[in-house]
Amino acid sequence: MTRTRCSRRAAGVLAGAATIVAATVAPSTAIEGDTLTVAGPATGTVGLPVVLTANGVLADHYLDRWLEVFALPTAVVSSCPPSVMNAPTVASGSSSIGGDLVATAVHAGNAEPYSIPIVWSPRVAGTYLVCTYLNHQIYTDVLHQHTITISNGGGTVTTPPPPVVTPPSTGSAPARLTAPRLAKQGARLVCSRGTWSGSPTSYAYKWKVGSKVKAGATSSKLRITRALRGKTVSCGVVARNAAGSTTAWSRRLRVR
Repeated sequence: MTRTRCSRRAAGVLAGAATIVAATVAPSTAIEGDTLTVAGPATGTVGLPVVLTANGVLADHYLDRWLEVFALPTAVVSSCPPSVMNAPTVASGSSSIGGDLVATAVHAGNAEPYSIPIVWSPRVAGTYLVCTYLNHQIYTDVLHQHTITISNGGGTVTTPPPPVVTPPSTGSAPARLTAPRLAKQGARLVCSRGTWSGSPTSYAYKWKVGSKVKAGATSSKLRITRALRGKTVSCGVVARNAAGSTTAWSRRLRVR
């Protein structure tokens, strides 16, 4: 796996003489034949929202997908990092000149085709690569690169209206149909959310080590550290809709 490293000053600001160059490579292997494209304007204005749309087709209905989106300055990268694992490093290291985490873990669902809006409010003028990744829980990526130039002002950016969120038709909180599942994948524990009735509109994650909830662990993935080995771990999924929320827990797994 290629890793992209940032050169920083002690204060955490990208050093002026340093650059981060992403190798020019083909996009990572697609997930079961899934496709991904990004459509939207080629220009925008500092401080105004730019709306792009991720479109594609999911070939497998039984595997959750996640969109993760980063705006990376072309002064820092020549092409998008081939893996979503490297993009956060570049975005963080170039934040002082506009590098940005646009969206992370936007659920792509299990239906085909999909169309998901991506809203970005640029902070610094320049030219950016909007690097959009479609991945599942073991980071097999589909990558699409969109170039956009941001000006300091004087123009108007026309954006599509925000997506309309339809309230769930049910009058009760979500109900668990199948429990979350916990599995070890490499150096991480991965929690799949199970299935639910009640048309949940969002999901959140939490983790228990033994009987205690682990503070700050809110992702669907948990890195295995030395402190976790030998202990039992479970993951919880909180499903929400307009009527309320319900939490379901996976079986406990002993970390080895």
